[in-house]
Amino acid sequence: MAVRKVTDERSFTKGGGTVRTELWQDDSSGHIVKYAFAYVNAVICSADNGRVIGFDNAHSGRPRDHASTS
Repeated sequence: MAVRKVTDERSFTKGGGTVRTELWQDDSSGHIVKYAFAYVNAVICSADNGRVIGFDNAHSGRPRDHASTS
């Protein structure tokens, strides 16, 4: 299974935040097989390099969400 990153975008928000989106696609089937979304804002959250919340399926193929506590 050949996998390639098809999306790696950063959008900037008011207040100094960034929304990051990453998608990986299986070349043979065309299906999205891996994804990660994160909202990063060091102004409101100093923990975890500013990540406020994130969502991905990188662990065991199951969706996981991450919320930093500061």
